[in-house]
Amino acid sequence: MPSAFAKSPFRHRRAPGFTLVELLAVLAIVAVLILLVARIGPEFFRGRSVEASADLLRQTLSETREAAITRGRYGYLVIRTTGPGAWRRFSIFTKNRADGLWEPVSAWQSCLAPARIDDSFTIPASWTGTVGLSEMTSRITAPAAPIRDGAALLSFGTDYQAIGFLPAGRLITDENVALRLIADPGGAGPGSPILITESAMGRVKVVREE
Repeated sequence: MPSAFAKSPFRHRRAPGFTLVELLAVLAIVAVLILLVARIGPEFFRGRSVEASADLLRQTLSETREAAITRGRYGYLVIRTTGPGAWRRFSIFTKNRADGLWEPVSAWQSCLAPARIDDSFTIPASWTGTVGLSEMTSRITAPAAPIRDGAALLSFGTDYQAIGFLPAGRLITDENVALRLIADPGGAGPGSPILITESAMGRVKVVREE
């Protein structure tokens, strides 16, 4: 005759919860994930900020060209080079033909930290017909008065540089203009995006540094 113990439904049931071995396995997996995030995470997010900033800047260049065409004025993408947000902040202006003043079209925007425009970028010798931001700025006629970024008054060529479009949508010169986006600190490296605005049509394309 079977005993009462043998009939018990709790004979082979384990108490709820995790065993020590299972807990140690979970902790080991978590430790590995933390190490991976610590090593890969910062580089991943730096790369994403540069890519997102390149997309934003490319879109803003296209909007600058559209503003020039639709308003029948010279259009300028203005990039701050001094003060808070230097080489990160940018905005769209158009030129009032009557008085020579530059009028804001959009609010100031900024690259996503730690991304910024590379102020040390030099155009490769093989890129004939292409200039950098400072060369483009030297071909632009300065506005009749300083422009504003909030309460700050900005002087042409000192506090900001610019890329200019004609009312027809072309660049103001017969040369293409190129900008490079980098993460700061860290600088440029393989794959850094370079935005090239084509002179004839004002189109913007992105190439990668080799």
